[in-house]
Amino acid sequence: MKNRIVASVVAVIFCLIPASCGDSGTASDGKVNPPDSASKLEGKTYRDVVTRFKQAGFTNIETKAQEDLITGWIAKEDEVDKVAIDGKTDFGASDDFDPAAKVVIAYHAFPRNNKNDENGKKKTDRQQREASQKEAEAAKKKAEEEAARRQAEEQEAARKAAEEEAARKAAEEEAARRQAEEQEAARKAAEEEAARQAAEQQTQQQQNVYYPNCTAVKAAGAAPLYQGQPGYNHKLDRDGDGVACEK
Repeated sequence: MKNRIVASVVAVIFCLIPASCGDSGTASDGKVNPPDSASKLEGKTYRDVVTRFKQAGFTNIETKAQEDLITGWIAKEDEVDKVAIDGKTDFGASDDFDPAAKVVIAYHAFPRNNKNDENGKKKTDRQQREASQKEAEAAKKKAEEEAARRQAEEQEAARKAAEEEAARKAAEEEAARRQAEEQEAARKAAEEEAARQAAEQQTQQQQNVYYPNCTAVKAAGAAPLYQGQPGYNHKLDRDGDGVACEK
């Protein structure tokens, strides 16, 4: 009985000494301990496990999505599958590790393709709608530009046609004006020529008519004769008053 009591006391003393009993969590100098044993970390949310490892002093932490879920009934998404520290997957909470030891936290997750199918389809549909809208806008813009170009061409053609018509009309008016001037000049020339010819004819008539004396003038019924009339001459106008055969 005495031996049993002594053994129990010794066991208690050993348990009170750090690192002598399991899961004490007290690390040696420069070392760090895991926040919990490997088995107890399984099933936790991987984000919480990452936080706990950081709080424990670990600096090299990596997460790995297993993408092994199909329905999510056996394991939930983001639940820790296993944790490895420098490749060790059966560590305890009192095991000492270097702070830079590589911690890999593997967790359950749905495959990205399956998870993103709906989002990808929505994104594709949206992209197709946006592309169709852009194509429609581009086609509309092109049609508007083409219509504007044609309108500008038509306006330019109409302007040129109006200028040509105005030039043609001005040329016709100028030609008509010149023709009228020429006709007026010809008319005046004809009148002048007719007047000249009449004057010449009168002069010729005056030269052709001859009265030897006033008796002949009176016999011809031309008395008295005035200067400028056919047959007048100074011989018949003895008093030189421009009237011959007045008596």
